[in-house]
Amino acid sequence: MQEAVRIWLLGGFRLSIGARAIEAERWRLRKAANLVKLLALAPRHRLHREQVTDTLWPDFDAKSASNNLHRTLYAARDALTSATLNAASPELRLRGDLLELCPDGQLWVDVEVFEEAAANARRARDAAAYRAAVDLYAGELLPEDRYEEWAEYRREGLRRTYYSLLVEMARLLEEHEDYEPAIEALEMVVADDPANQDAHAGLMRLYGLVGRRNESLEREMDGHPTPRTGLISRVGNNLRGLVRPRSLKSKRVSIPPNPEPRSAVHHGPHAPDGLRHHRRPIAAVRRLGGSTEVTLS
Repeated sequence: MQEAVRIWLLGGFRLSIGARAIEAERWRLRKAANLVKLLALAPRHRLHREQVTDTLWPDFDAKSASNNLHRTLYAARDALTSATLNAASPELRLRGDLLELCPDGQLWVDVEVFEEAAANARRARDAAAYRAAVDLYAGELLPEDRYEEWAEYRREGLRRTYYSLLVEMARLLEEHEDYEPAIEALEMVVADDPANQDAHAGLMRLYGLVGRRNESLEREMDGHPTPRTGLISRVGNNLRGLVRPRSLKSKRVSIPPNPEPRSAVHHGPHAPDGLRHHRRPIAAVRRLGGSTEVTLS
């Protein structure tokens, strides 16, 4: 009977077979460890050999990439064998063009356990289930491979799941008027993700509910975004780009050289209401060339 293989990817890569852990120095080739990580993250823990070579050796021709794969596969099996009681390692198998990790044995991967716990918590809507899921997130995915493109997408997705669990748990705790643990959960989010609007909005609301209004005001004055203030800010910025401020200086208006005769302008009691009530004083009139320039105050 094969022993269970356990793989940790959150917070750093570790692997054990049964009760025996594989030491870091047993992975002679970095690519050997990466091969196991790729398969641990893959659906059903299997990948076509071309998927592996395209990921690990994207700049190599097909023959060179294939040679590297066989060399890496040998090194990975050697590392796995160091923790098994058998002479051979059946945990890593190349069958045709398909690479498989533990096809016939028990395989436990912390990422899968975390994702399953997150789904269970959302179905149950229970604070204890949320706490159990959150506790399974031991850190970001494979921090030692932070600049590996193949890990970026899953790393960001898992991080967002973790933040979302904390925000959802805080809302659930708030509904049950359990405010302090809710505040603690949201403070964990903003410590790692300062731009998280949902967490900031929840904190401001919770600070008000527990009487910590000064902290709520300080958070708002410090410019921490909320969904509402973020929208107002974006609208304001857009309007500022469209509207130009009008000058406060007096206007200069040019009047044609032959203005309407005075007799045609009604200033007396029989003048129309629009003229009688909207006359504007003329501050200065001076003759310039063939036109009259009027400065209105």
